[in-house]
Formats: sequence, structure tokens, C-alpha cells
Amino acid sequence: MIKNFLGHCTMIRQGIHLLIKIEKKYVILHLFSCLLTPLLPYVNIYYMAQIINELAGSKNPNLLFSYIFTTILITILLVLLINALNYMKQSHLDQFYKNEKMLFSEKTMTMDFNQLESNYIRMLFERIQIESQSGHNAYFLYTFLGKSVSNLVSAITAIVISYDIFSIQINIILKLCAIIIIFIVILINAFSNYKTNLHMLKYYDMCVKFSARLNFYYNYFQNYKTGKDVRLYNMEDYILNLQRQDDACNNDLVAKTKIRCLKYVLVNHVMIGILSIAAYIFFTIICYNGQISVGNITKYVFCLLLLVNAASEMILQLQSLIDNNKYLKNYFEYINIPSAMNEGILPVDFKNISEIVFEDVSFQYPGSQKYALKNFSFHFVKGKKVAIVGLNGSGKTTMIKLMCRLYNPTSGKIYLNGKDIRCYDYAQYLNLFGVIFQDFKLFSFSLAQNIAANAIFDEDQVRQALSKAGLNEWNAALPKGIHTSLYKDFEEDGVEISGGEAQKIAIARAIYKEADFIILDEPTAALDPIAEAEVYTQLDQLFEDKLVVFISHRLSSCLFCDDIIVLHDGELVQRGDHQTLLSNEKGNYYQLWRSQAQHYRENS
Repeated sequence: MIKNFLGHCTMIRQGIHLLIKIEKKYVILHLFSCLLTPLLPYVNIYYMAQIINELAGSKNPNLLFSYIFTTILITILLVLLINALNYMKQSHLDQFYKNEKMLFSEKTMTMDFNQLESNYIRMLFERIQIESQSGHNAYFLYTFLGKSVSNLVSAITAIVISYDIFSIQINIILKLCAIIIIFIVILINAFSNYKTNLHMLKYYDMCVKFSARLNFYYNYFQNYKTGKDVRLYNMEDYILNLQRQDDACNNDLVAKTKIRCLKYVLVNHVMIGILSIAAYIFFTIICYNGQISVGNITKYVFCLLLLVNAASEMILQLQSLIDNNKYLKNYFEYINIPSAMNEGILPVDFKNISEIVFEDVSFQYPGSQKYALKNFSFHFVKGKKVAIVGLNGSGKTTMIKLMCRLYNPTSGKIYLNGKDIRCYDYAQYLNLFGVIFQDFKLFSFSLAQNIAANAIFDEDQVRQALSKAGLNEWNAALPKGIHTSLYKDFEEDGVEISGGEAQKIAIARAIYKEADFIILDEPTAALDPIAEAEVYTQLDQLFEDKLVVFISHRLSSCLFCDDIIVLHDGELVQRGDHQTLLSNEKGNYYQLWRSQAQHYRENS
């Protein structure tokens, strides 16, 4: 039990530290606002009692005026101060949300690639977003801090204002009965709040899958690139029906949850009503007996109700705080995902890069029983051009991911200049590669920023890269040249580009980087045969002193290569140059070449 308690305290402490790290000014303003807000009703309660007492007593006009003036003055000052704090707090709350998004964006962009591809981690992130929207994890913590301060101030103020009730001469049994009734009401209210909260937590757990799908549909419709498929294949009714079904299930869940909570809400209201009536009767009786003044009836009743409410809320908040720790656990699990790639510290000697060697490397994707690459060994030498061919799923792209350290091998080792690549500084190691994956992405930034992959770039170097990629004339026709924005997401005068243009821009990006190892995964899939031949000729000349690895289903790329690797079901089954492999009519390479050549002959 002590271990669990300490664990909860540690989680809460880490959460509060995180809130301060995200936006310290918001936390401070929020606490001050919550400190002052509960004082407002007590100003009116206290001075209204004084005014009523004075009206029922000597009716001194000067004293009455001073009470009214003081009430108005303190109320105005408190309202102005609270509103000022809330106004400043709101701007910092916006910054809080932005900083929190930046925290997750930074984590997502810097986590290991294999983690980014993990379905578990993607669903963990989705769950955290939905839990935040429903008021849990970090959001609950700063809400809890504010409410706790408010309730504590409310409870203390209620006791201070009504402290004189303890000096009233009342039968001890009556006092004990009153205390027991108050205690019972607090416990019943706390229990009702707890049960209501429990049902709401169950609802939030169950609605995760609905919310995830609804968010997916919403984002799907908002993406203009999906508009062609939706219209051409009449998908709108199908997708809208799926969306309506999930929405209906979610609404049904909401209705059932509210019905389950209704009885507990009613219990709360009934108990508060009973306590109010009992309090009014009790204080009216002792007022009739001359033990308290008329004005104090209202003061004591309202202070009692506010005290009971504050106590009930504090008990609920403590219960909710413990429950929230399981959501905070998800939150911190994502933020604190460790990196397996950043363990190396050895600097890369960029001036003496010579080779990358695979030694009996095998790899299985997480959750898969099948080897994507098995017992693969090969010697990649700088200055050589290597083609990797094979059917879909043969392990070509997996091999590239391993070479780039996007994944670590399941078994075997990869060496750079004779040393395990895991020994090297990860960021420096990645700088060795200029890669064009078949699913590369261009962004809605300027052309130059897309090529440099940075807001800062060398304009001459950008233009040279465009020229070498065969985009000189295309660039010259753009309205702002290299400063033209790609796509129209942010700029009205942005340009939409074809698949072939996009691939050439991606090639220009690899050229701009001036990396030692160039990897081209289906680099010409969107190009016509003439443009493809031009690109391969240019690449052959551009990268003479670099290791160039081609992955392509079009075997014409193999004609430019010094060595060809043929993969099948994750294993290296053939190796050699084009003529050597073509001479083996029973080999995989010959079958692949023949099927493509036959296709062209039949269509010529």
C-alpha cells in the first residue's frame, strides 16, 4: 500500500513538473485566479449578514452605508483582478496547448523510426489525444490544482467566517447530531460523485475506438488529395454511413452513461436539499431562542453548504487524481519512450568513408513470424553502383532501412569502415545517406526549402541541384522560381506538381545533400521511359565517386550498375553483373528480365 501511495505521489509530482515545463506562466496565473475566485461569494455572504443584522438592530445609516460601500468596492476589485488574471491566463492557455502539441511533435519526430511504425505506439498516441479531449492526464492535473486551491480556500473561508458558531451554547447531543449529519452528507455526496466519475471513466475508455475512427473520417474528408477517389468511386455515401454508425454507437453510449449517472446526481441534489432545509430549521430555531442574530442565519447556512460542497469536491478530486494517474501513465509512456538508436557515441570520419558490410543479417518486423530479410551478407563499396531487384516483398526496402539504421537487425551485424554501425553517433551516421524512398514526401513549403530540407539554404546550390535533376526549364517557368510554394495548402499561388516532377525534386534533394551514399528506391516510377533514361544517365555521371544503390522493378536501371543483387523471400539468391545474370536462364533475374522484355515486345 505504501509503495502504491509513493508511486501515485511520484506520478503526480512528475505531472506537475511537466505542467510547469510546458507553460509556467499559465500555471501561476491559474493558481492565483483559483485562489481569489472562491472569495467572491463570501464577501456578499459576510456583508449581507452584517447589513441584515444592522437593519434588524439599530439601523445606523452610516454603518449601513459603509457595509454596502465595502461590499461593492471589494466585489469590484476582486472581479477586476480575477478577470484580469483570467484574460492573461487565456492567452497563456493558448500557448500551453501550442507548447504541449510541440512537445508531442518533437517527440514524434525524434523517436526511432521503428517506434513510429509501431501500431501500439500509434494507438497509444491516439488514446492520449482522446483522453486529453475528455479531460484527463495533463489537462486534469492543472484543473485539479485549480479546483483544489479553490475548494481549500472556500473551506477555510467558510470556517473563518462562521467560527463564532462554535461559541453558541447548544446542547452537546444536538451539536454531535449536526456534525454527524454533515459528515454523512459529505460522504454520500463524495460516494455519488465517485460513482458518477467511475461511469464517466468507463465511457471514456469505451469511446476511444469510436473517437479514433471519427477523427480518421474527419481528416480523410479534409484532405483534398482524397477528393478524386471519393468522387470517382462514389465513396461518400459509404464513408458517411460508417461515420454515422460510429456516431450513433457513441451517442448510444453517452445516453446509457448519463442514465447510469442520473441516480447519483439526483442523490447529490436531494442530500444538499435536505441539508439546506435542516440547516435553515436549525438556525431559525436557535435564532428564535435569541442565540444568533437574523442576518447570521443566511451566513451560517451558506457557509455550511459551501463547506460541505468544498469537502465533497476535495474528496472526489483526490479519488479522481488517483484514477487520473493511469492516464498520466500513458502520457509519460509516450513522452519517455527510450531510443535504441542514440546509444552510439563514435564520431563518423567523413573524409575516409569506404564501405558498408552486411554480415549474416536477418530481420523480422515486430509482431511478425516471417523473416523480411534472412542471412543477408554483402559488401557495399563507395564508388560502386549496385542494383537490388526482386519481387514485391522480397526484402529490398527492408535492407535499405537496416542500412540507414531506421531499424536494428534482429541478428547479424552491419559495419561501416569495419565498425558496428550501432557504435556511431546516430545523427552523424544518418548524414551519410541521401535517400529517395518510393513513398517520399514533399511539403507545402517553398521549392528551395523542400530541396534543402531546411528554412536556410544556399540558393546557388539549390539551382545546381535542380539543373542536375533536369528541372531547369520547369523551375524557370515558376512564378517565384525556387521561392515558389509547392501545393496550395498555405499559399494561393502555390503550384500543384505531377508525380514525375515530384520525383525529380526528390532527386534534387538527394543531390543537394551531397551525401556519401545515395539510395534510390524506385526513383523513376512516375517518369516516362525517355525521362527515365535521361535521369539514369545523369545519375551515372553525378555520383561517380559515391556508393549508389538502385532499387527498381524496371531492370533498365541494372545496365548502369557494377553489381546486381537478386532477392527472393528475404534471401540473396543471385549476384553478378547484368550479362552474367542474364546468361543463367534458370535464375530469377533472367525470369524478371524476360517478363519485362516480353511485355515490351508484345506492345511494340
